[in-house]
Amino acid sequence: MSIIIKRMETEEEIRGKAYVHWQSWHEAYPDIVSREYLEKMTLEKCEQMAFTWPRNTFIALDDGRVVGFVCWGSAGEEFPETGEIIAIYILAEYYGTGLGLRLMEAGLEQLKEYPQVCLWVLKDNPRAVRFYQKCGFAADGEEKYRPSLAEAVIRMVRKQRPAMKIETERLVITEFSPDMAQVVHENSLDEDNRRFVPDEVFETVEDARDAISFLMSQYGRTEGPLAYPVLIRNSGENIGYVQMVPLDGGVWEIGYHIAKKHTGKGYATEAVQAFLPVMAEAVGIGEVYGICLQENAASRHVLAKCGFIPVFEGVSEYQGEPREVFKSIWSRKMTDHHTLDWYRDHMEEFVSHTGNVDMTPQYRAFMELLPAGSRIMDLGCGAGGASVYFTRAGYSVLAVDGCRELCEYTRQRAGCETRHMFFEELDDEDAFDGVWACASLLHVPKAGLPGILRRIHRALKKDGVFYASFKYGETEREKNGRRFSDFTEDSLRALLDEAGGFRVKTLWVTHDARPERSDERWVNVLCLAEKE
Repeated sequence: MSIIIKRMETEEEIRGKAYVHWQSWHEAYPDIVSREYLEKMTLEKCEQMAFTWPRNTFIALDDGRVVGFVCWGSAGEEFPETGEIIAIYILAEYYGTGLGLRLMEAGLEQLKEYPQVCLWVLKDNPRAVRFYQKCGFAADGEEKYRPSLAEAVIRMVRKQRPAMKIETERLVITEFSPDMAQVVHENSLDEDNRRFVPDEVFETVEDARDAISFLMSQYGRTEGPLAYPVLIRNSGENIGYVQMVPLDGGVWEIGYHIAKKHTGKGYATEAVQAFLPVMAEAVGIGEVYGICLQENAASRHVLAKCGFIPVFEGVSEYQGEPREVFKSIWSRKMTDHHTLDWYRDHMEEFVSHTGNVDMTPQYRAFMELLPAGSRIMDLGCGAGGASVYFTRAGYSVLAVDGCRELCEYTRQRAGCETRHMFFEELDDEDAFDGVWACASLLHVPKAGLPGILRRIHRALKKDGVFYASFKYGETEREKNGRRFSDFTEDSLRALLDEAGGFRVKTLWVTHDARPERSDERWVNVLCLAEKE
């Protein structure tokens, strides 16, 4: 079976779509709707509807024959800012082939700009309801009685999830789409893939398409596997993939493959370094295994460059057979180490450029909300400018940073208490009147920020003041060895809402206070910790 999905265009395709519509009703609904209604659902009526509303329709063609279709559009004024899957049908002989899921994915792709998508389904059609649930839809309680059917229909809604996207200097890691089947098939056929991971060789385009369909069904979930294509940033060329795969016992393994013609350029290392911390946060784990054959020198080299520590070398089961295996492990804290290496290597330059930046307007806005003598945490103190300012203003300051050298520099400069600590190690409770996080949380992967914000909330007293700033934008990126998570006003509000417990007082955009970077923008937020 080699099925293609395309936009409906020709008169022959419109008639084929009408036939599927008519035949599907008679195959799927004889025990659900009345015989009288089915008799009125004639092929001529289906053709009339197909020719009247030919737009926004994808069809599935099997050897030139229409075997399924999906129609989409806006839900209208009745349900604003909502897309709608208006109809989706396949012939009964294609049940269980994954075709329905492929058509649904194609329709949802056309509705990706909507924050949510709805559809209506017969209440007494459990097979269809289960399928829509598998596609991420859930009943929202809305129900109507359709007199013509003499049956009730229920509305199901799917909240749209923004596509995962990680950008590095040269690469983009994003989500698979059905149109990638050909290149995935071709990339999988190289000799190294056959030698080291034969179960990830797709001998046909259809095999690749089936694998992509399954992998796409896992997005937005945490069961895994979680696999994503790697694209060259400038050209968009698909060169391989990275993935996280669950193993027994609740542990996960990293996987990756770069097509042979693109190896030797550092792409695998660059992709894995960017991917690991994001996905570790997404699935809520602190460690990831890297497992390969001992003879796979290239893979071992990538693991070493990404901070994996060897834990076992010897005979173990691999791809169902006893083989000489190399096992290593990565800790989530290595993400911080990777970025922190930059600060250690460029500390003099960093202190020179940031140590005396005039942040007086932000300092004053923060202090106006604090009682005199408050206890403040300078979270990500960097060169210590804020710690100096708050200490001189009479506040009790704890300066915190993941870089030990910057902690020591701030201690000597500000004369305040310091603590060398990673963000995820913050476990204080009701201890601070204010937390100042200027240009520091921007190094945390977006998937990990809600958890860090909850730790900050726990550390604050009731009505404690929280300030944070991020570079303006929407991407996750890596630049010159440092990771950045960028936000706009809307996405920062959404992040705080997801974390919960914060009431925004002020949210505003500023230009960089350094004259040589005045064209760069920052989004700032001041909020209060709401507690019982």
